[in-house]
Amino acid sequence: MLEYNGKMYARVSDILSSTKDFTKIPPGVLERKTRIGSEVHQAIADDYAGRPLNLSPEAMGYFESYRVWCRYFQPLILQSERRYYCDKLMITGQIDAIISDTRRGTLLLCDYKTSARADHDAWALQAHFYAYLLSVNHYHVSDLFMFLKLDRDGHLPEICQYVRDDSVWAQCETLVDEFFSAKLP
Repeated sequence: MLEYNGKMYARVSDILSSTKDFTKIPPGVLERKTRIGSEVHQAIADDYAGRPLNLSPEAMGYFESYRVWCRYFQPLILQSERRYYCDKLMITGQIDAIISDTRRGTLLLCDYKTSARADHDAWALQAHFYAYLLSVNHYHVSDLFMFLKLDRDGHLPEICQYVRDDSVWAQCETLVDEFFSAKLP
């Protein structure tokens, strides 16, 4: 949960995490992967803003993978690492990037991942949550969402694409209801 303007919002990442069983992952491994992911996201935001980078050797390959993608695709990144809120559902999420898709004349939601394996079910849900948050905040993005599974060795990332789907959004709404129901005394 995150407090903003005196209200408590459920973070999309917390809602999605509530559906996962992390008990089989050693705590140190989970903490390390979380730290690396945060470090890579910060480095990408710093790169976008023209700030100096501060990366550990563990995070460098993922960041280089992002740079390879940038060199190859030359994306026009319009926004990086911005948090959005929805008062109706009381949810919040931090969007990694909004990119101009000049070929289609649309805005594209983009997310960066440092996971060992793609989690297509969770990522599709996350994409729908983020597209919803953008919509209620007056940003209209394409019905195609792009997630980049960055490569730890610095190679071109795997590009995972998801398409807006009403049944996936219905799952998101159910997850929100279940999340808040579990929080009630």
